[in-house]
Amino acid sequence: MQKSFVSSNDLIQCLWECVHECANQSDILLSTLAGCSSVTMTTNVVNNIADFAELWFPLYINFLLDLPIIDPDYEQQQFVNQCRKHFSQNPGALKMINDFEENYMPHGALYYYSCDGFVYRLVNRALCRQAIDGIRDFRFLLFDIRNQLQSAHREFLDKDTKVGMSKTFFRGQRMSHTELKELQKKHRDGSLITTNSYFSTSESMDIARVFAGKPANDIVSVLFEISAKIKDPDVQQRNPFARIGNYSRFGYEEREVLFSIGSFFKINKIYEESSSFWIIQITFVDEDNEKEDVIEDFRTLRTCSSVAQIIKIGDLLANHPHQGVAQATTFYELIKTSQFSNIHSAACIAGLGWLAFKEKNATLAIEQQQIALRLYEQLPQCEDESLTYLYTTSYNCIGASFRLMKKYRQALEFYYKAEKLLLKIPIDKYAMYQGYRNITSINIASTQKLLDEIDNAWNTYKKTLAYEMNASTRFHGHTYLIIAQAGLYEAKISHDTDEYERCSQNWKAFLDISLTNLSSSYRRSIISGVLLIGFEYADNEQRRTIAIDYFQKVVRISRQYVQVSSDYYHIVLQCLNKVARLFTKQRNNNHAIIHALEALNMCHENDLADIAECYESMMLNYEQQLMDVKDDLTPDDICKMIVDNPFFSTVVFTFKHSEFAFGQFSTKIIDSLVLEGLTLKRRLAYCYLKLAALSQAQGYIDKEQTYTDKARTFLMKAAKLLGDDSEGQKICANNINYLNEDFNSIINSYKTDLNRHQSNQQKNNLCIGEDAFSYIAHLYARKKEINQEHQWLNSAVQYFESHGHICEHTVMCFRKLVRFYEKHENLAATIDVLERLVNYLFKYSPCSFLRTSIKPIVMTMVRYFGEKGDHKRIICILQDFINLIITEPIDDPCQIDENFKKLLVNCEDDVTISNRAYESYLEVLLRYKPLSSECYIRVIELVFRQAIALYHLHENYHKTIKKYQEFIELIIKNSTNYQFTQSTFKRLALEFENLHEFDVALDIYSCLSKFIIKYKKKEDNVLAGFVIVRCKLLKLSGATFKEDTQHTFIQLMIFYHNNVEPQFVFSEYFQSKGATVDRCSSNGIYLDLLEFCFQYRSELYEDHMRMNTIALAERPTELIAFITTNRVDYKSLIIHLFKKYGDQPVANCLLKQSFLNFDNAVINWVSSIETDKTIYWSQLLHRLLELQSIDDECLAICYTKIDDRKTAASLFNTDIYGDPALQFNTNACRRYLQYVYPQASSEEQRKLELRYQKHFFVECDSFSGQMSYEVLPIE
Repeated sequence: MQKSFVSSNDLIQCLWECVHECANQSDILLSTLAGCSSVTMTTNVVNNIADFAELWFPLYINFLLDLPIIDPDYEQQQFVNQCRKHFSQNPGALKMINDFEENYMPHGALYYYSCDGFVYRLVNRALCRQAIDGIRDFRFLLFDIRNQLQSAHREFLDKDTKVGMSKTFFRGQRMSHTELKELQKKHRDGSLITTNSYFSTSESMDIARVFAGKPANDIVSVLFEISAKIKDPDVQQRNPFARIGNYSRFGYEEREVLFSIGSFFKINKIYEESSSFWIIQITFVDEDNEKEDVIEDFRTLRTCSSVAQIIKIGDLLANHPHQGVAQATTFYELIKTSQFSNIHSAACIAGLGWLAFKEKNATLAIEQQQIALRLYEQLPQCEDESLTYLYTTSYNCIGASFRLMKKYRQALEFYYKAEKLLLKIPIDKYAMYQGYRNITSINIASTQKLLDEIDNAWNTYKKTLAYEMNASTRFHGHTYLIIAQAGLYEAKISHDTDEYERCSQNWKAFLDISLTNLSSSYRRSIISGVLLIGFEYADNEQRRTIAIDYFQKVVRISRQYVQVSSDYYHIVLQCLNKVARLFTKQRNNNHAIIHALEALNMCHENDLADIAECYESMMLNYEQQLMDVKDDLTPDDICKMIVDNPFFSTVVFTFKHSEFAFGQFSTKIIDSLVLEGLTLKRRLAYCYLKLAALSQAQGYIDKEQTYTDKARTFLMKAAKLLGDDSEGQKICANNINYLNEDFNSIINSYKTDLNRHQSNQQKNNLCIGEDAFSYIAHLYARKKEINQEHQWLNSAVQYFESHGHICEHTVMCFRKLVRFYEKHENLAATIDVLERLVNYLFKYSPCSFLRTSIKPIVMTMVRYFGEKGDHKRIICILQDFINLIITEPIDDPCQIDENFKKLLVNCEDDVTISNRAYESYLEVLLRYKPLSSECYIRVIELVFRQAIALYHLHENYHKTIKKYQEFIELIIKNSTNYQFTQSTFKRLALEFENLHEFDVALDIYSCLSKFIIKYKKKEDNVLAGFVIVRCKLLKLSGATFKEDTQHTFIQLMIFYHNNVEPQFVFSEYFQSKGATVDRCSSNGIYLDLLEFCFQYRSELYEDHMRMNTIALAERPTELIAFITTNRVDYKSLIIHLFKKYGDQPVANCLLKQSFLNFDNAVINWVSSIETDKTIYWSQLLHRLLELQSIDDECLAICYTKIDDRKTAASLFNTDIYGDPALQFNTNACRRYLQYVYPQASSEEQRKLELRYQKHFFVECDSFSGQMSYEVLPIE
């Protein structure tokens, strides 16, 4: 039928489409949008877990563009010469080449590329074929195109398009089925592609669809939808994209946008829009900014020197499945002859050495590296890291080659040379990809291990962890394995049994020594190593026991850190399952099941895959047991089976629908003892049913058909084993119907069972399997029949309410109706069902006093929020309250308290009701909690109530709630914990000190003082000292000492004074470095307290000394020993203080030393603070000299009684009784003189008389004129 056109534009559009359709069918390239030939791959898939080999091409392009163009005219002429050779028989092309030679300028690069001429054809052919030499020849053109694209990117910006906004572009092309399948095969979230050539797109989808053409044999049409963010044009981009209409021969007709060669794109979606027409949605990934793993990997490759890039490109080529060593050699030879620089040529020779090593030609590898080393010596020996890198890589290659030749000493020699260069090559994914061949420390440790130097290897590895891998633990495990496994692979492939055994023993030795170093720095590495050795030995029948031992070691290590990281949780599960399966192979069935069940009990409820692994471990064991029974039957066994059939059990066990029904089943075994009473067949059937349910659930989540198929297979196996077990067969049949979505059959089956149970039920208060109501509702939900779903959920609740009993299904049935109402946002109905459940539970289930007492509190909260219309909060409160009601055991206050706190979280932002609830809850607890004789609640209750009242008065309700919580915790968990009660007192008092509520803080300290005095524990000395200091600090801050507080404080001072050891006071004071601190600070007051203790020795000390002095009065020798042992020697302290403060004037004050005045002294002490340091030191020195002289006098009396007057006199040291005593203590001088003066010579007496003249009574004989001196008595 002839088509008519309304306008000329319609005709032009039709002609346009026809021309391009013909062009596509004939493979005629009309513009860059047509892409490459259908037989050439245009994209390169790079998986998220990157195969580095796939990155060789973008790295090669990056290398060429990073090298500076020193002589662009020369490179351009070289390109022209190559083109003339290629098109020597094509006059038309030669004419265009001449035009290019004469007229090409850098700003015309895009024009020549977009023309359908020799430039486009050669460039695209070389890029798509990844022709290394061809691409090298037009490097200048790539450089100029990138610069033009960078400049043109600015054209995207206008009033509607800003930096950071995304735009969508389109590309239509034909693609081979092979390439499309490759994209589909490797596509998954995070997969990336790079383009092998410039990627031409259009801003018009219609134009792009034209270029997609029509499918042909093995050719499909593809439309790329590309999303890309506009970048800041002032920032240099590595892979710019831009509109090229201004530069293209085709102008703006195609609205063309060109992306740079090697651009990265993320595959978002691939789908078939219509027959053989595919849509591929991709996003442009900025190589410098994105966080994609592959981009990070590529950045790892390119962010190094050009010398390192050369060796990396060759290595990647050698490892590429479609390139290989030959292509890598070609690359090195090409770069070597390109005359970029001498250091680049040397790098190529080093790279050729590594290629020889890869080919197992160790001799050639060493020769090549020796050539490279000689070249390095000819290069300028500047401090260029590139040259250091080359030396390092050559030494490592020579070391690796000697190691390949098993000349380990020579290998170490060259590794040590590399080590001395101190070049830190990163240990990253690329290093791992290379097998750490260029990481010197790993090579040294591996070689040391091969030389049986296990200790050295371990120490080297530890240094590597500390200095080279201290920033991340990512590669700890893998590097450890590389060292541990050194030599194993080589021995295995060479079938050298002896060498393999030696390496295995080294492996174990390395492992064993590392197991003694389980610090966090090495733990992950060690676990990886132990796991690997376990897997290595698992399939070796002779070494299976060793494997089990190592797996169990991993379990013991990892179990301690399960709460630290989920990795350890999965490691433990993996090992337990592996051990279970190894025990199965050893026919140790009991241990196999124990380990599988241990793993199962550890699994989290929602870890379906892990749970399935555990059931699979049990399944494998039961299958093996059944096979063994069948294979090993003898006539005697058959006779025994007649009497005791192993396939039948006296235990009556019925498979429950609720445990296996698809869509609604319990994932884990409720009671593992259930399996113990079953026959092997029924145990195996149990596992099959569990695995079927788990597979179906996993398939439903992942939308994977394979899981559904597995579920069907397990059901068929279970049905075969269950035989005439009607309940078991019914479960299988219902689940098969579930997979087939035949829900009506299942519904009818469940309805029949329910009717039978109801008619057979003799008593109305017994369970009939009410979960069936809920499951029928679930099935109607799958059929999307909401009214029926609601009816059956409601029927379950109504059945309970009409029959009045509690069973395992009660709460579940109510809650399913609640979830239904929540799903449909019927909040009033939701609250109604929850309240009905609460009332039902209180009516028919046993409830403790504590739960019953909490109910009014909760219902008050419900009414409160009901008045506010906050229905969602009411729902949360009631749900948490139900959890509290069903908590087991019913009288566990700790568990109930935890649940009640969770409940109150729902109203923590409403302080009014929270405070009211806590107040009521506290009273409930105080009534409920029996107070033992060791309970300290009553002592501290007043303090808490005072704190709560004060915060309430100041309307600080959040603090009030916190105080309630602290007091409740004390009641529930620590009512008999003495230390906890003490710390609570202190925390409360300090809190109010910080709030400047000094009177309240003082009251709390007073209560704490009574607490200390009441229990009189000697270890409370330090606490008493703390309280005394805080009380004086509060007094000085303005706190009021009431009469009761004052009396309590005196009693606390007496307690402290009597219990603190003089030696402790002396030690604390003498060691203090803050003797000159501000006396109004806590440290200053503490020093003040110690000084007070010097002035008033404790009654206990005085009484002890006095009693023993009296008792030993007639036994002076024993008394000397007693005093010497028990006295406090103040000599060093007196000397220290005198040297520091002896030049200060003496205070003119009297010291009250009588214990009768102790109470008054305490009051005076707490009420005042001396600002004049002189008074303090003079008083203190006076008191210390007094105490020291009294003790010295007691000893002197004893020595006098045994007629040892000389020793008695020697007790009085002149360092103390000289200037210190003369200046600060009269009595000390006179005690000294009483014993020293009579024993002195005449000359010494004259000196004493002169120095201590004021301490003598002098009388002159009127007849003889002689002077007589008598020591004055003690004052």
